[in-house]
Amino acid sequence: MASKRKRLTLKEKIDILEFRTSNTMGVRALADKFSVSKTQIADIIANKDALYKTWAENGEEKRKWTKLQKTETSIINNEVLNWFSKLREKNLPVSGPMLQEKICGEAASVDEEAVDNWKAKIPKIIANYAECDIFNADETGLFYRVLPDKTMAFKNEICTGGKISKERLTVLLCTNMLGEFERSLVIGKAKRPRAFKKLDINNFPVNWFWNKKAWMTTEIM
Repeated sequence: MASKRKRLTLKEKIDILEFRTSNTMGVRALADKFSVSKTQIADIIANKDALYKTWAENGEEKRKWTKLQKTETSIINNEVLNWFSKLREKNLPVSGPMLQEKICGEAASVDEEAVDNWKAKIPKIIANYAECDIFNADETGLFYRVLPDKTMAFKNEICTGGKISKERLTVLLCTNMLGEFERSLVIGKAKRPRAFKKLDINNFPVNWFWNKKAWMTTEIM
């Protein structure tokens, strides 16, 4: 009996198609052979033309599998490609900034001159404070029902979308230099959302505030 559904790379799908070409086997037998579900095998066979086309356009069948020097760049490229492939197989959207963050650990560029200036100023400003009294706070919007509306994809890959939810919360996170966290502040649109009907908001591990737009205001600060 075939195992539960598992994710397959493009190469693994091509390997299944190549094996099927030279071996007369049914869907069930192929599923058992490659330890995947029958549905996966059926999908691969049904989409074989698109899979072969993607394989050809990526130049995979033309590559000579010789021993290449494993530079740091080539290792990173392979890791990122594998990560990207796995997300797309789950039909999860991948944006350019997400790729940047994966590669560099930082999604956005910054003004290096301003950073250098502040790196020189901050030690003087905080010199007379104890580490437990030096905090950093950051406010962010949490669109808790939304995935990105755009994605990078392989050529000829079919992508689908839907309506974008505008439901959001504002979250303020704060910690000191010792890594001690202050109670997070969360702002919603209702004083007591229906989901909280039977709950005591005072027992939440966050400070709950609200206004019609779920925005940070001077009154809350």
